[in-house]
Amino acid sequence: MSNSVQFLHLADLHIGARITRFEEDIYKKLLESRFQALDNALNVARDKSVDFVLISGDLFDDNAVSLTDTQRVYDRLKEQGFPVYVLPGNHDPCCAGSIWQRHPWDKTEGTSIHVLCHHEPEVVRDGVTLYPCPVTSKTSCADPTNWIPLGEAGADIVRIGLAHGSVMDRDTLPEDDHPIPVNTTEVHQLDYLALGHWHAQKLYSDTTGAKRMAYPGTHEQMSFSQGSGFSIGWSAYVKNPNREEFLGATKGSALLVKIPSHGAVPVVESIDVGQYVWTNETIEVTDEVDLNTISSSLAQRSNPERELLRIKLKGVLSAEGIVQLDAFRNMLNRYLYCDLHTDELHLKPSDEDLHEVVGQGVLCGVLDRIRDRLQQDISDEECAKHERALVALYRLTKEVAV
Repeated sequence: MSNSVQFLHLADLHIGARITRFEEDIYKKLLESRFQALDNALNVARDKSVDFVLISGDLFDDNAVSLTDTQRVYDRLKEQGFPVYVLPGNHDPCCAGSIWQRHPWDKTEGTSIHVLCHHEPEVVRDGVTLYPCPVTSKTSCADPTNWIPLGEAGADIVRIGLAHGSVMDRDTLPEDDHPIPVNTTEVHQLDYLALGHWHAQKLYSDTTGAKRMAYPGTHEQMSFSQGSGFSIGWSAYVKNPNREEFLGATKGSALLVKIPSHGAVPVVESIDVGQYVWTNETIEVTDEVDLNTISSSLAQRSNPERELLRIKLKGVLSAEGIVQLDAFRNMLNRYLYCDLHTDELHLKPSDEDLHEVVGQGVLCGVLDRIRDRLQQDISDEECAKHERALVALYRLTKEVAV
């Protein structure tokens, strides 16, 4: 029998996550989106005829998630046409009173669900073995993969590890975040290590260049990009929850992994499974034509009802352009959610405004030179360039003054 195997790798679903930043109607949709993204992933697994699905930790946001949510997930997974292997993570650790010891998750025998709460090899079938590294506490300084035994010499068995923790790929990472050495797959002779914990997709190559260790990222996006200054009211159980690895700021995804045989190079494909997309944009505006162009572009995007949008408009508009902002705001209502910032959008300055802000120093001379040039017979292109220079001068001096 061939030991070629294909599986779907998921992690950090955080079902039941308490995202408190939004109004109730949006909050409920975001909670439901995690179930929808799970459905999307299971559909992919069926379409690709996978041998099994791996969930490498944090299926649930914590061990206090409601029975309603835990039952819904259980019902979705219990009758699949393939095994679903679930590893406890640092948000849902396998400990006293955990979800895994309560109804309905304490009775998975006879279903397609396999909860991996012990350091024991799990034989999927002849020629394929899993090595689970379940988490039993929120933090730990111990390498969770340390228990994995070496393979038998000459054995043609595909060896797949599951672990939840931080790959120690730099010195600045905390030591108590379930540290996983970068060379784990080589040390423990693994064909693939299915990771969870970090919310950004990341693949690691061994010394031969083969990608054998990977984080799939969250299956559903859960924040805007780093630097957006936007908090969703949720944080990871780590010392620095604002690290990029825990933002979940990229599209929801899963990894489809195919391993032809023991020792062969895995084929790893990223597949989008997310329900919603979070977009953070800063847009420069110089006149009402720009605003109309931006509005038209945003209005024509596909599936705005599946997008959360955060927009910062900066620049200068005429009084007429400022009036158009109301229409712009109304158009944004077609999006699932929009957070519009216009703090850096100013009225186009009059001559009096410019002179008042610029003053009598060196910048006043720059202003006069631009004005003189605009009064000359110049091309439309050069005229527009000098008009933009006036706007830039006004903005810079205005911001410095503030």
